[in-house]
Parts: sequence; structure tokens; C-alpha cells
Amino acid sequence: MDVAGEAMHQQQQQDGGGEWHFLGRLEDAPSGGRLHGQVEGRYVTVLQHEEQLYCLDSVCFHAGGPLALGDVEELPDGRSCLKCPWHYYLVDIANGEKFYQGTVAGPDGKLLPGPWKSVGKRQRTHRVEQRPDGIYVQLNLEGHLASDEYAHKHECGLRVQTGHLRLSPQHLHASNGVHEGGRAPRLGSPHMGSPRGSPPASPRYSGEGEDCWPEDLPEPHSRHSRRNVGGGTQL
Repeated sequence: MDVAGEAMHQQQQQDGGGEWHFLGRLEDAPSGGRLHGQVEGRYVTVLQHEEQLYCLDSVCFHAGGPLALGDVEELPDGRSCLKCPWHYYLVDIANGEKFYQGTVAGPDGKLLPGPWKSVGKRQRTHRVEQRPDGIYVQLNLEGHLASDEYAHKHECGLRVQTGHLRLSPQHLHASNGVHEGGRAPRLGSPHMGSPRGSPPASPRYSGEGEDCWPEDLPEPHSRHSRRNVGGGTQL
């Protein structure tokens, strides 16, 4: 191994052993300052928020929605979260935690918005660096997270790539060149909000919303893995 190779190997060991991948340049990205691409077949997004770079799986852990197209919203404690356009789930851009707003009973017994709570990490986040020639990403694949289920699904990633919640046959035909293992082309301009045609949902104070499966994605045998937490059910 030459000197350069040895230096890279040592750096990878310090960073957790993974390879750094070039994703692109933020200044070349469409409006919104977000880079969408594939790293080792995984759809990831780099976004810049308040002069800080973040990287996470592009596709929402909940139902394969285009999380990376959502707005960034601030929680009362200052946490910055992406709001998925499909079911309004809030995911911390720094660590992938999913937050929801609980409820409290008012004096008349009616439910009122309560404190914000975390159900834990659901979305995988990755390491990101700004280098002189552009943005580099190192995947963080430790353990298992819910977003792993959709991270490699072509139909899910293509929604982020094209900025469309529902894919037309033209979108699918135009994506024939996109394949796992390579960086996908950035097609179209991402929306900085909830794109038109968003599946209907009925958000509650809990932030959970009703499930709605997109017509262009084959329905799996089991939509979600659920587990009981403290007597309740969490995704």
C-alpha cells in the first residue's frame, strides 16, 4: 500500500471504516441547497441548514415517502426537523429521531396540544464533509433502523429525485438508467414544501396522521412493523 493509500486507510479507520463518496457540489444543486444521490445503492440527501451540513436517508422510514423534499421546521426546544410531505412526520435532521406532539386534557376534558416527545431514532443519518472539490458522504450503517426498509427502493428514491409524490410512466421510463450501486442523476428541481398531489392525511396532535399507501408503489405483505411501547403502539 502506498503512502496515500495508507493515509486513506488510517482516516477510514478513524471515521468508522467506511469509504467517503463524492456526492456533488451544493452550488450546482437546484434551488433549495439540497443534494440528492445514491451511495452504494442507498438514496441519501445532503442539506444545508443554518450553515451546517446534514446527511440522512432520503426516503421516510414510515411508508417510503419523500422525506427529503419536506420543509425544515423548528421544535420549541430548537431542534431542526424535516417534515415529511406525506404524513407530516417530523424527523430530526441531526440524529434521525422521530418526534410527535402529545396531548393533554384541558379543564373541560378536551384534548389539547401537549409536549413534544421522541419515539427514538427511526431515520438513518450519515457523515458528511465539505471539501474543496465538493460534498463527500460516508455511510453510517451501524445496527438496524426503520429507514433501512426503503433506503434502496427505486420507486421511493425516484420521487425524491424528480420532486414528484406520484410517479407517472414517463418518470419510470426516464429512470431506466438509474440503478443500484451508482449515483443517480438529479432529475428536476425539488420542492421546498408539500408538492401537489400529496396523499391525503388527517394529522392529529400526536403527529401520527393516517396511513395512505401510494398507488405507484406495490403494497408489501406487511406495511409496518409495530411494537408495543408502554402499553401503546409506536411505529
